[in-house]
Parts: sequence; structure tokens; C-alpha cells
Amino acid sequence: MEENKKKLSLEDLQKKYVDKKGSNFTSDEAKEIWDYMRETYLDKGVGYRDAIGKVRDDLGLNWKQVSSAIT
Repeated sequence: MEENKKKLSLEDLQKKYVDKKGSNFTSDEAKEIWDYMRETYLDKGVGYRDAIGKVRDDLGLNWKQVSSAIT
């Protein structure tokens, strides 16, 4: 069933996370962030630390939030 969920666009992800406070994420939120990072950066050869920084910039989160979400 998880595969049937609609992927969120970058714009949807930005709206969802741009003003997020704290580093607590649900498992669904963490998966959204991980999937975005993997598909957008890691699968294209971007290094892990660089990918975290790019996702941070893309989604309006801080580095700690992104790191926390994907670990």
C-alpha cells in the first residue's frame, strides 16, 4: 500500500516543512524527506553530507532537522 501513496512535489514538501519547529518527525514525514533526498541527490551521485545541505536549503529545514529525519 505504501507504494500507492502519491509522491509530494517539491512545492508540497516546502509548504509542509518550511516553518517546522523541532526535530521530531513522524515515520511518514521522515520517509518523505528520505525519499526526496535519495531520488533528488543521492541517486545522482551527490555525497551524503552535501545532500543533507541541499535538502536543508530546498525544504527550509535546518541541518539538524534533516539529519534527524533521515536517521
